[in-house]
Amino acid sequence: MVDINVFLKDPALVEIINGSITAYNLRPAPKNNLRYKRTPEDSFIEANNFNAMWLIDEFLKITAKKSTLSAAQRECVNRYVVGAMQKLYYQNLKKKAEEAKNGNKEEGGDKGPVSE
Repeated sequence: MVDINVFLKDPALVEIINGSITAYNLRPAPKNNLRYKRTPEDSFIEANNFNAMWLIDEFLKITAKKSTLSAAQRECVNRYVVGAMQKLYYQNLKKKAEEAKNGNKEEGGDKGPVSE
């Protein structure tokens, strides 16, 4: 079992969440005579709460069942934070696999045929 506190303390988590927030903020403008459907992110933006640290703090409140957000807003917070934790987890796995692979080569790994 993975301890989520390890991920919550990792500064890379904030970077990943900030990347997702930036992607949302840079979405293309709606086509003529159309508008975007209102999302939970819009209510966070209006309340000046759409940042990584607020999302992480609210995630902790949600897990402790202390959040006062609506169900849609809680789901949105979970989507950002849990999605970022998943990305971070797989990045760490990939990094460990590459280190293990490179470690085997440095220790002698495959030296080719030995002639005596």
